[in-house]
Amino acid sequence: IDSWRELAKGKGSRQGNISNMKWSMAGGEYVRTTEKVDENTMKVTGVMLMPDGKEMRSETLLKRIKKLN
Repeated sequence: IDSWRELAKGKGSRQGNISNMKWSMAGGEYVRTTEKVDENTMKVTGVMLMPDGKEMRSETLLKRIKKLN
């Protein structure tokens, strides 16, 4: 159950610094790829296949900022 309260089945794999997850749910299919770019950066991309066949895409870059003392 995700934050939209939708049940989904997921299956994934990981090779090196890249993990892939494919989720199937009533609202369509969602594929999320997470790549560890370096020790402080992760890139997350997603493609949602909508019931009408259109794609919705997203991309997020996550950066860790180390606190300086």
